[in-house]
Amino acid sequence: MKTVNEIIERAKTLKPKKIAVAVAQDSEVLSAVEKARMAGIAGAILVGSRGKIEEIAEKSSISLTEFEIIDIEDVKEACAKAVSLITEGRAHILMKGIIDTSIFLKAVLNPESYRLSKL
Repeated sequence: MKTVNEIIERAKTLKPKKIAVAVAQDSEVLSAVEKARMAGIAGAILVGSRGKIEEIAEKSSISLTEFEIIDIEDVKEACAKAVSLITEGRAHILMKGIIDTSIFLKAVLNPESYRLSKL
């Protein structure tokens, strides 16, 4: 595969995946997950400020009816929850939203996230 279109076409032949989006209140993020949903390659669980997510989606004409939203205002907590969705097996792919990379990576690399999932 050499192009994005080839990757998308290949993904369409596989079972759709679930994306956990950490701090999802961003127009580019919402647009990306909506495109993945429309292509039939992925759904998403949006973790972040429900009010901000809904406001941005409305301005961007994106329907949220096909997405689960987990309302968490605190960005560190939202990142931790998105990681936990992966460790719990509720999502397959972790996506960084509108959050500093250092905060996102701290949640990803936190060993407690993985120890708790094994209990």
